Amino acid sequence: MEASITLKSIAKKIDKEVVLADLSIGVENNSNHAIIGQNGSGKSSILKILVGIVEKDAGIAYIDGKDISTRSNETRMMTGYMPQYIDLDDEITIYENLFIYSQLFNVSEDKAKLRIQNFSEIFDFKEFLFEKSSNLSLGMLRSIQFCRALLHDPKILLLDQPTSGMDPQNKLKLWNIIDRIGNDKTILFSTQDFSEAEKYADRISIIHQGDIKMDGSLGTLVNATKGLNKFEIRFKHSVDEEILSIFNDMPTVLKPTINGNSIEFYSNSKNDFFKVLRHVIDLEIENIDINFCRLLDLYLGLVENGLE
Repeated sequence: MEASITLKSIAKKIDKEVVLADLSIGVENNSNHAIIGQNGSGKSSILKILVGIVEKDAGIAYIDGKDISTRSNETRMMTGYMPQYIDLDDEITIYENLFIYSQLFNVSEDKAKLRIQNFSEIFDFKEFLFEKSSNLSLGMLRSIQFCRALLHDPKILLLDQPTSGMDPQNKLKLWNIIDRIGNDKTILFSTQDFSEAEKYADRISIIHQGDIKMDGSLGTLVNATKGLNKFEIRFKHSVDEEILSIFNDMPTVLKPTINGNSIEFYSNSKNDFFKVLRHVIDLEIENIDINFCRLLDLYLGLVENGLE
């Protein structure tokens, strides 16, 4: 499928610290693409570079086939951006914030008024349209920022942790809207909510230390583990660190750890699990869990090493 957003060998330093390191990524046309990563991993920097808030130090980036460095006015007009931080002007009302924004993108006055009205009803801030942002809750302000990004009906949506700070009801409204418009727009969003990435993204990129470590559909990422399971044996009482020595002669076991009263480890083989069970069978076992490796496990494995 044709790429709607392309970044090639992007590099960025902030205060001499490497934020993005030779990063390349492609976002398919009319798809939902999630970027997940820990704080400071470069998620926000990718979106800021695409929207023109931050300049890249090296590399090339395209939106809809247009170089963002040489055709920035065109790419900005087709892009709707929702930052992670609140950037509404507190000196004017919510309505004025939204209306002025719509005018910057050449939305007609009638369309702007109608869209503001519709969004304010969907996200329940109609009665606050003529209030200033300081009088509204964080969750409501985040909803307003999302609506603002959609006012000019952009072809591309760049959303930086869009549901952060929202209540569950408005989170659901946001994703319902994205589901409804997703076939006609390219949506790139960052998140630390792994369930959101699993449920709403067509493709997921895991970023760590400024570069993409894994990329693909949820099924592709999970299949890359080749049937890796996460095992947990929980005991009634705390267990000694020495118990980890049982893994010394088990090279196919990954990341054995003690977590409270539990032993946790990863393996492709249930035989490893039975070997561990034989070693601890005389201890008071409270519960046993066996789960297929999921997105969160992949992410933690990459960040903490051992599953890459």
